Amino acid sequence: MEQQTFLFNLGTLYHQQKQISSAIECYLRVIALNPHWVPAYINLGNAYQETGALEQALEMYHQVPEHTSNALVYNNIGALYQKKGKQEEATHYFKKAL
Repeated sequence: MEQQTFLFNLGTLYHQQKQISSAIECYLRVIALNPHWVPAYINLGNAYQETGALEQALEMYHQVPEHTSNALVYNNIGALYQKKGKQEEATHYFKKAL
């Protein structure tokens, strides 16, 4: 538990400093240690989105509902589908966020 907390916090620090590739590495290591750590999936999805890797971001966001229901994640998924021009999918996830 201690190591994953340290890695998550380190990833968050890297993320805030716009060192996205280092943040991604940390979040991936957290998930490898604890595949149920929801904030790591959310932050990893956000980091991927910042790099323009929308498919990887969607993949991370889609894994969150397996562990919890999270309106923010549904909103993020909807926003990504909207960016991709997939309005029907976007609307579906925006409604789930309500």
